Amino acid sequence: NWGDGTSSTLPATWTAITKQYAKAGKFTVTLTLTDAAGNRTTPAPATVTVTVPGTFKLSKTAVWPGEYFNVTISSVPTGTTKIVLYTGDGFTKTLSGKNQTVAKRYYHLAGDVPVPAGTRTLTAVFTNKNGSTAQVLVGRITVKKDVWSPKVTITKPAKSTKASSWKTVRGTAADKGSGVAELLVVVLRTQGASDYCYSYQNRWIRLTNDVNVLTCFHSVKVKKGKWSLAVKGQKKNTTLDVLAVVGD
Repeated sequence: NWGDGTSSTLPATWTAITKQYAKAGKFTVTLTLTDAAGNRTTPAPATVTVTVPGTFKLSKTAVWPGEYFNVTISSVPTGTTKIVLYTGDGFTKTLSGKNQTVAKRYYHLAGDVPVPAGTRTLTAVFTNKNGSTAQVLVGRITVKKDVWSPKVTITKPAKSTKASSWKTVRGTAADKGSGVAELLVVVLRTQGASDYCYSYQNRWIRLTNDVNVLTCFHSVKVKKGKWSLAVKGQKKNTTLDVLAVVGD
């Protein structure tokens, strides 16, 4: 009798068995021996103390999809060889057996399905030379529902017909929910019968069938709702197109 409401009946030939407790506490383990005639004897019971192998702290209890939070694991017992963190979205993180802080965000479930709003439960399994623990509760975090779409604008310069006015392309980007996760800007130029794009290498390249269009994408940072992109080599007598796409 394991003292936690469970028991195991062993064949007479067994001399050892492994038990895994699912919760912390003190448990009185009782062994009852029965012979073929039905006689029973019970040696002195033993007490097993089960402790949670570490303490945990979440930096946030509610997040937007894509928003990072930290999981801090401390008081890790000496001899721990690894920690497997189950984050409640189908993914796991295999960590070293020491105190540490790891970053996490909920964006896609395993299988590339967007994470739905609701509560996610994080658990961890600790391993040492004697084996692994049951899954230990780390904490619960709520993924909030984002019902807002991000907005992006391109600011038209006062003298928009002058090439020099477009040396820096500017605009705004904002989102009421999870915030702006990514802003991509593409700058195109038509000169005569030829089309060009301003590459992420900060030079103009002519668009042909051999050009990888991803070369034309600039990942631009948004600071306090505003963004800007310097564009070198503007020329007169050209047509300029600016495309900006924002995602949350």
